Amino acid sequence: MENLERMQMILETKLKGLETSLHDVKATLNDLVSAVTRMALIEDRLANLQVSVLDYKTERDNINKRLLELERSQAMFNRTNLWVERVVWACVATVGVYVSFEVGLIK
Repeated sequence: MENLERMQMILETKLKGLETSLHDVKATLNDLVSAVTRMALIEDRLANLQVSVLDYKTERDNINKRLLELERSQAMFNRTNLWVERVVWACVATVGVYVSFEVGLIK
């Protein structure tokens, strides 16, 4: 009988140990579930961030294209501006010569 009681005590101790281990496993599984949930949220945020980065890159490319077009048109404007300036100076010189003839500075 004593041997049977001793075996029963050993089994109870082992069962309590298993119960404690099972409780620890459950706690660990709960922590894992929480971690996986947080990882899913992070993955979702990362996907949204990647979409935003692609949108910003597209917008940057559009801005670069517009800037290139403006730089090209500025070069054309500078050439046109140079010719207009030359025509204005020629008109001013012509008026100056005419006024000089009329005033009598040049004969």
